[in-house]
Amino acid sequence: MAAPRQYDRDSMVPAICERLATGEPLTVICWDMGIARRTVNKWRETDPEIAAQFDEARDVGYDKLAWRTHLRSRNLNEDGTPRMDKDTTTRVLRDRLACEVDEKLRAKWDPRRYSERTVTENTNHTTVEIVDTDEMDRRLDRAIAAACAASGAGKPDGT
Repeated sequence: MAAPRQYDRDSMVPAICERLATGEPLTVICWDMGIARRTVNKWRETDPEIAAQFDEARDVGYDKLAWRTHLRSRNLNEDGTPRMDKDTTTRVLRDRLACEVDEKLRAKWDPRRYSERTVTENTNHTTVEIVDTDEMDRRLDRAIAAACAASGAGKPDGT
């Protein structure tokens, strides 16, 4: 006979999804609700419907974070009205830092939609290589230098 459930999953999953949709991290939600994250992850692994609900709620939450960052960077409240507090250097720097942190977190949490990475694929093979923009620039510089050297044109800058 199976052990009785310790948590009421049917009532907790909608509450968790509601908070995920506001951009709140799952770890914080689990801690606040007094449930182990491991338990919630097991629910996701064993029930594809719950996994889909969590994924959708997270997408909404990431979009909400992006919108809040957008508003903050334009000195607007969440309702779109201008913030009336005085612009101080400290507040402007704090808002800038908050926007940068939000942007980096979204890029880590949902790289498919928020990352600056470029994916290149070689159709002759099954391997896929993910290259960030800095590495792409370095590779292009090396290729241009090699092409110039091979043609006898010297350095790319004309010298």
